[in-house]
Amino acid sequence: MFDYADSYQILYKEMIDCAKEINEKSQELASTMYQLHKFIEQMSELNRMIKCNSQHELFAWLSKMITGSGNFIAQQGELIEKYLGEHMKYHLDEHA
Repeated sequence: MFDYADSYQILYKEMIDCAKEINEKSQELASTMYQLHKFIEQMSELNRMIKCNSQHELFAWLSKMITGSGNFIAQQGELIEKYLGEHMKYHLDEHA
C-alpha cells in the first residue's frame, strides 16, 4: 500500500510541475508573439506610408490576430496552472 501511495504522490507532483512548466512556456510564447506583433505593425505602417493599402490592411489584421492569439495562449497557460496544478496540490494534500 505504501508503494501505491508513493507512486501516487510522485505522479501528482509530476502533474503539478508539468502544469507550471506549461504556464511558463505559454508565457514565453505569448511574449514572442507580442514582439512579432510589433514588427508586423511596423510593416503595416511602412505599407501605409508607401500607399500600398491592401498590404497595410493585411498586416494590420495580422497584427491584431497575433495579439489576440498571444493573449489566448497566455491565459490558457495561467488557467492550466491555476485550475489543474493548484487543484492537484489540494487533492494531493487531502489524500496524503
